[in-house]
Amino acid sequence: MATTYDYVQTTTDKVYGVGFPALSQGRIYQMERSVNIADACTEFGVTAFAANDVLKCFNIAADTLVLGVYMKVTTVSAVLADIEVGDGDNPDGYIDGATGASLGWNAGAATQGSSLQVDTAPNAAFSLPVGGGKLYTTADTIDFKMVTASAADGVFRIIVICMDLS
Repeated sequence: MATTYDYVQTTTDKVYGVGFPALSQGRIYQMERSVNIADACTEFGVTAFAANDVLKCFNIAADTLVLGVYMKVTTVSAVLADIEVGDGDNPDGYIDGATGASLGWNAGAATQGSSLQVDTAPNAAFSLPVGGGKLYTTADTIDFKMVTASAADGVFRIIVICMDLS
């Protein structure tokens, strides 16, 4: 059975949403964190996460426009062949079908303006996502879902680009 873990507050020296928008009211800002699966297993007292387990990674305040969510694999996972990043409304709304099997930026499929075009040529630029993002009128979280069973390794850098509209 899948379990949802509140991973937002596990690294106390970082801010993952709560109170941060007030610092950038009316501006575009970035939230970022490293999701280390082995550390999260230790934090929650499990040897591995089961299929479809979810880590809540960022708090999103009401009246926030999320312009994009991006993920980079920084340490390969031996088993995470299917990763989703989404929210309470749509668990794969930002990233769907991403893999932890290879290093680098992972586009996956996206439905809310977070598709990432990666040009493999040297000194290539990333293209901006097409779409207007998602407006949160009520508070929610950005979540990391491990579709593959027995996940116990891998490190993923997740970046959320937001605008405070309160």
